[in-house]
Amino acid sequence: MSEEIPPWLAERDAHSRKKRSLPKGCRSLLSLFTIVVLLIAVMLFGVNLHVWGLKQKMMRNMAVALSNAVEEFYADYNRLPLPSGPPTQGGDRDTDTSPTHGFVAMLLGNESDTTAPRQNTNRTHYLEGIRPAIMESTEDAPWQNGIINDPATSSFGIVDYSGKPFRVRLDTNNDQKLANPDPDEAAAGRPTLPKRVLVWGAGKDGKWETWDDNPKSWD
Repeated sequence: MSEEIPPWLAERDAHSRKKRSLPKGCRSLLSLFTIVVLLIAVMLFGVNLHVWGLKQKMMRNMAVALSNAVEEFYADYNRLPLPSGPPTQGGDRDTDTSPTHGFVAMLLGNESDTTAPRQNTNRTHYLEGIRPAIMESTEDAPWQNGIINDPATSSFGIVDYSGKPFRVRLDTNNDQKLANPDPDEAAAGRPTLPKRVLVWGAGKDGKWETWDDNPKSWD
C-alpha cells in the first residue's frame, strides 16, 4: 500500500516546480531570441567569407598586375628589371616587393638619383593597375593592399592584405622557364612553368609556405 503524500508537502512540491519553470510566454521569447542569435551568427559568417573572397580576388589581381608590369618593362627595354641580390634558382632571380631591394621603385619610375645605373631610364610608371596602400592601425601590418612609400628610407614597396610583400621570381637566365614555387603543384607534375615572371603572396594567414590561400599570378 502506497504511503499518502501529506497535502502540505504536495503543495510545496507543486509550488517549487512552478517556480523552476518559466512562463509560456517567456519560453517562446527565449526560443525566438536563440533563433535570432543563430541567424545573425550565420549571416556574419557568410559576410566574412564574402569579404575575404573579395580580398583574395584583389590580391590575385595585384599579383597579375605586377606580373604584367614586368612584362611591359621587358617589352620596352628587352630585359628584365634586376633587383639587388645575387642570382638564385639555377641562374634565375628571386626578390620581393618590400622597399629593401628597389624593385618596385624601378617599375614606378622612381629610382633614386643615387641608383647606378638607372634601369627604368624613361621613368615609365608600369604599376598604374595597383593603388596606394591603406593605412591600418595594427602594429604588425601598418599598411595593407597596395603601394607603400617607406618614410624611413623613402623607398617604395607593395604589400597585400596581410601587410606582407609579394614574392617575385624572374627568368634572368633566359631559358623561358621558372621553377614552380608551389610545392604541391610541383609534386603534381608542374615542377617548372613557361613564364618570364612569377608573383605570389602570403595570403590570409600571412604565411608563404601555406599555399591554400596564396594569391598567384599564374593558373
